[in-house]
Amino acid sequence: MKSIIKYRGFNRNKSVDELLYNNILWLHYFNFIKVEITFLKQLLKEYPFKTNIPNLFEHIQLFIKDLDTFENHRIKIIENITSQNKQLKTNFNLAAFEDLAEEISDYKQTYINLKNNIYEYLRGLLIS
Repeated sequence: MKSIIKYRGFNRNKSVDELLYNNILWLHYFNFIKVEITFLKQLLKEYPFKTNIPNLFEHIQLFIKDLDTFENHRIKIIENITSQNKQLKTNFNLAAFEDLAEEISDYKQTYINLKNNIYEYLRGLLIS
């Protein structure tokens, strides 16, 4: 069973500089996710799996579709972070920051769950 951790914000007393720093950290994280998604898709598409495994290609296609969805969402989040960086420099809006932080937290949790599912599936293929 996958655990879901509800986001809790602790940014009420942070300065704009700290929030901007968090945005930079998020951008680095999402740049890494781009590399990771590309790698996982390539691995799923080109790994020499045994063809006698039931529903193999259907599972692979579903994983690739999920990775594509995460990539599209990643791009939208980066756009939101970039937009927020501009806003924080001119108009401090803590509520908008908290909304984005919650979206990022949810994204990270579901992305980790997807990777876990992919790794478990691939592990099962390697063992069998």
